[in-house]
Amino acid sequence: MILKSISNSGLEVIKCQEVRLNRQQAEQLYAIHMGKFFYERLIRHVTSGPIIAMILSSKNGDAIKCWRNLLGPSKIFKGLLHSEDPNYTLREKFALSDARNVAHGSDSEIEFQREVRVFESLFEVENTG
Repeated sequence: MILKSISNSGLEVIKCQEVRLNRQQAEQLYAIHMGKFFYERLIRHVTSGPIIAMILSSKNGDAIKCWRNLLGPSKIFKGLLHSEDPNYTLREKFALSDARNVAHGSDSEIEFQREVRVFESLFEVENTG
């Protein structure tokens, strides 16, 4: 369902692999949220089991914007209450809570460059083992 939504939105999957984040990697990924009330729940969730790490691309060069539109707001209940679109976002369809919200998406090119370094090392480790 999620991969079909990605494809239908015009995004292309460049890399996709099941990986596991340890606490240090999760803290690197979510460093921007350190000190926020949901930080520990987020870290526990993302390290609780395997995740699917993906790098996406778009023909228009707007992959970040396109992915974030597909994801929808991280505050899922607010999104559900105020959504006028009958086609729910991925978070509205699949999230369990704001912290366990089905997927992550970089919010800028700068954040993408920082965050992708966490996953690049995981892709390399997984591919050599």
